[in-house]
Amino acid sequence: MYCKRCGKQIEDGSTFCPFCGSPLNGDSVPAADVQQVNPNDSGSMGWAVLGFFCTLAGFILWLVWMNDRPKCAKMAGLGAIAGVLFGTAVSFIVMAVVLSNFDFQSVGNILAML
Repeated sequence: MYCKRCGKQIEDGSTFCPFCGSPLNGDSVPAADVQQVNPNDSGSMGWAVLGFFCTLAGFILWLVWMNDRPKCAKMAGLGAIAGVLFGTAVSFIVMAVVLSNFDFQSVGNILAML
């Protein structure tokens, strides 16, 4: 069974949790009712960086890890969203700069000659 206060596994029939000292008084949770934490689910910032630079990989990892590794999935998904937003903003800025320097009069003259 598991302690309700700290969540650590304790021996059946214990009256106090050996880890946090909490009295159990029947307040423990059966082992079948406790969801195990995945030790590989670190939620590292590295997944956000990967998602930022490789947005497709970030979205795929988010979809694959949603249930198994929710912290890592969240970081990869947030990185992918940030990458898409950043790429879109840069595209609009580049388009604005190019169009502001574009000579529409010369294009009209070329089209008139055709």
